[in-house]
Amino acid sequence: MNKRRWMKRTMAFMAAGILALVGNVQAIMADSDTITIGLSIPITGALAESGEQAVNAAELACREINEAGGIDGRKVEYLALDDKMDSTEAAMCAQRFTENEDIVAVIGSLTSGTTLAVLPIYEDAGMPVICPTGNNDDLSGYNNFIRIVMAASKEAPMVGAMVMNNLEASKVGVIYDNSDYGNTMVSASAEVVEKLGGEIVASEAYTAGTDKDFSVQLSKMLQMEADTIIIVGDYNEGSLIISQAETMGGFENVKWAGDSYLLGDVLLERVGDSPLAANIYAACDYNPFSDTENHKRFAEAYQKEYGLIPSEPAGFTYDAFTVIFDALKAGANKENLIDTIKSMEFTNLVCSDFVKFDDNGNRVGSGNEIVIVNDGQFSPKGETVDTTGLDE
Repeated sequence: MNKRRWMKRTMAFMAAGILALVGNVQAIMADSDTITIGLSIPITGALAESGEQAVNAAELACREINEAGGIDGRKVEYLALDDKMDSTEAAMCAQRFTENEDIVAVIGSLTSGTTLAVLPIYEDAGMPVICPTGNNDDLSGYNNFIRIVMAASKEAPMVGAMVMNNLEASKVGVIYDNSDYGNTMVSASAEVVEKLGGEIVASEAYTAGTDKDFSVQLSKMLQMEADTIIIVGDYNEGSLIISQAETMGGFENVKWAGDSYLLGDVLLERVGDSPLAANIYAACDYNPFSDTENHKRFAEAYQKEYGLIPSEPAGFTYDAFTVIFDALKAGANKENLIDTIKSMEFTNLVCSDFVKFDDNGNRVGSGNEIVIVNDGQFSPKGETVDTTGLDE
């Protein structure tokens, strides 16, 4: 039996035994005249900040489409369930959504691990799924699935290229989340670093959500004299790593590199005023400071309503709603929604001015810009990632 079929049967069996959903639920309830979209996100737990941003984006997207008349006169609403960034909780959310005949599509989850855990459930039920931010390559190829974020095999090389071409690194260390996401990103980033003439001098793992002490990993970086350290992880562990590096000392001239997962208010709270903050660089598939017309309109509306700079979960969740809305306007229904999206071209998304999706559900095309920390705030560096040598 192949791995995917085994996963599908295992997760379907697991979900079938779930009798109740326990957890925090935020919802806008639907009636017969509404179109309801499910939203599976971490409302509580380590990524609650990301979940809050996703909920904000959902509210904004639904309000805007409804103020414009809805879809063929029908209002659009969403039902948000808390998956807590936990595979078991996400499976319970999936069961709830697939049993609800009003749900036409699900947006979620925000991590690759939780999304991988539940895709077999959605696939068996024929539920369309749009993942905003899960970039693991193993997500590719599921039926009824697309994602807004670039696949790791496309995104991770950008971090490596930034480290070598923009930051002119030589001896590179990596501290990474020991997960499917982390291992995929490490492999792709390291390959590019070495291809472009750099040396990976140390590669140290941690367990996200569990590990709080990174002294062992940081000591290895000092021992191997890394001039640049790639952090493969989100703003929670990333900020802890840099904060502990400041306390240890010896990292004053080290550059810290990552992707847009580092961009969270928690990082600014913990290290925004640190001397090390000036050496933080993020290669961003989603640039919160993009000056494209689509993004400026979204960011201005988002900041006016919520007083926040939109994060990647916000921008990509907003785009997920937009592609669903556009496909429904084009006549799609639940059964052919994903196929319809794959047949379309989008010029109204915030992630990029021109977007298509391939047969595996991956977004085609990428633009990575560099974001830094300046005076305790995230700011555009004014540079795109230099991809020289990637295709040679």
